[in-house]
Amino acid sequence: MNRYHIDQTTYYVRKLHKVSKGNSHLVIKVKKVIEILSLDPFAESLNTHKVNSHLFGIVYASKVTGDLRILWNFSGKSKMIIVLTIGGHSGGSKVYKSEY
Repeated sequence: MNRYHIDQTTYYVRKLHKVSKGNSHLVIKVKKVIEILSLDPFAESLNTHKVNSHLFGIVYASKVTGDLRILWNFSGKSKMIIVLTIGGHSGGSKVYKSEY
């Protein structure tokens, strides 16, 4: 199986700690989503789609939970994905403006 290498920005790591606030079940869910992302970034369960991010421009968003999304993009390197941030789909903490 040809997997994608996953690279995580320090910004994402900080946001994950803030969003999870010690919720080990949420951290496990995020790890499962990252694993699926490494196998198939467009797996149906991820509901991956392009979005317009406040900080990163046009990137991909994948579903973690009902309101939680991971924003990522393909790297210029072959078979590499960079996880940029994590946050809400709606409300004051939403991580993107709109779908692309």
